[in-house]
Amino acid sequence: MDPACVNRKTEGIEDQIQRIVYEVTGKMIRDREQHLLSDETGIVPVDFLYVFGELEMIYGKEVYGILKENDYSVLTISRLAKAIQRTEDGRKQI
Repeated sequence: MDPACVNRKTEGIEDQIQRIVYEVTGKMIRDREQHLLSDETGIVPVDFLYVFGELEMIYGKEVYGILKENDYSVLTISRLAKAIQRTEDGRKQI
């Protein structure tokens, strides 16, 4: 797949994650590399049940598998988007 196409798709996923985080928490995360559970974000951990619920509706149950397969460092907008992209790419290859 063309790297430029992958980058655009990943950016689109980042935009969706950023929007969902804002809609669920009321917090606009501008730094897509900032850990979403850091004190600076002010996001309550329980909110991620709702964030992941919304992501599941868009991308499927595989989103919850991202947490199972990764450690806490995946909880940035950028890393979540890349993990979702890999999940999407893997599903297309089946």
